[in-house]
Amino acid sequence: MDILQLQHDLTAITTQVAGFERLGMAYLAGSHLYGFASPYFSDYDVRGIHVEPLASALGLDPLRETLSVTHSFPESRVELKSYDIRHLARLICQGHNANLYEMVVGGIVLRTAPWEDELVELTKQTLTSKMVLSHEGHANKLWRRFLEEVPQNVKPLLHAYRLLYSGILLLSTGAVELSLPTLCQLFKDGEVADLVTQRVSGDPVAPLDVLYHRMRLDQLQLRLAQAYAATTLPSEVTPEVGAAWQALVARIRLEGGL
Repeated sequence: MDILQLQHDLTAITTQVAGFERLGMAYLAGSHLYGFASPYFSDYDVRGIHVEPLASALGLDPLRETLSVTHSFPESRVELKSYDIRHLARLICQGHNANLYEMVVGGIVLRTAPWEDELVELTKQTLTSKMVLSHEGHANKLWRRFLEEVPQNVKPLLHAYRLLYSGILLLSTGAVELSLPTLCQLFKDGEVADLVTQRVSGDPVAPLDVLYHRMRLDQLQLRLAQAYAATTLPSEVTPEVGAAWQALVARIRLEGGL
């Protein structure tokens, strides 16, 4: 994975695609971030934070809360989804959006903004026990996708393992770890590590035992539930943290955000 080339591609998007000139932060997402990207595909998932101008926020037209584009380059394709800073703040302050929490706190930064450090610190203060709902629900959706795909595709199964291991670690320690190879080391899971190695190398993966992996995921779901029962994380984001987010978003908007 060529990070410098990907950053160059993002710069091209901000100059060529309307709306993305307001892009502040950008983060790597998807299987390249999680450590199990196939060598046969050159698609990159990127998530971003943009800042709509003050006039748009105060005017009558609906604010562009999200922007999405798929842009093809000679050697790759970039799928970029961006959140306006206010929309992102509202989602994060709900206290149960693990995807956005992990993106800001533990993601690979491709494009930065002057307010990055404040963004990270405030996001850390929104960590709640409700994150378990995001990990658990998404893992179940990925399992259903794994069952539906013909021929069998190991990618959604690996993503389900990643979610559950990340969730257990987050609830138990507050730490964010998104790399499945690293999680396999932490949890001493050689079997899943072997599946990752096969996918990353491009080697064919033998047909997988559905009942066996369902049993393993059920065990991890139980460990996630146990971590939830034992966690000392708060269940809600405090009003004081919400007020700090309000101040940060207002200042970023007034200063133009970039």
